[in-house]
Amino acid sequence: MGWKKLVILSVLISLFQNCFFKGYRTNEFGVNRPIKNKFTLGQEPYKLASNEIINVNAVYVKTDSIYNTSATTKKKELALYNVFLRFFSNGKFIKSSFNGDVKKSFQEFNNLKKALFVGYYRIEDKKLKIEYFTVSAHGRKSYIKNEFKLINDSIEGFKKLKVEGLTGTPDW
Repeated sequence: MGWKKLVILSVLISLFQNCFFKGYRTNEFGVNRPIKNKFTLGQEPYKLASNEIINVNAVYVKTDSIYNTSATTKKKELALYNVFLRFFSNGKFIKSSFNGDVKKSFQEFNNLKKALFVGYYRIEDKKLKIEYFTVSAHGRKSYIKNEFKLINDSIEGFKKLKVEGLTGTPDW
């Protein structure tokens, strides 16, 4: 086999691998989920104890900001967005965002399929450890880990909001 055929074959195999073996699926809402569970925090079952700080009948919200540069005017503009964390008693959680008022965002808290990130958590030594799945703009999948201090009955940097009627069962 000539070197040209070998190069073409290598390129085709590489394209085939990237297209069909990407390691995640995209659901009907355009959100990526891992095909195989490779979460390190999800390897051993975790059950939230009743005396622990995290409340499964609450969401934890913070307002964040980012500077965007307008493509037309080249001006930097400040954009605000709300991030929330919702926890389940089986060690799973979602991280997502919403626009506007928290009270009008009830459906976002219950729609697990629309959540931007899914993952696992643990509480160890008064610290919340989370791990979630993400895919970059170029299709590279990653498992991101963060750690937060638990202060009184909340998470450092987040505001705890009790929400009546939270439903849904995580399926990852």
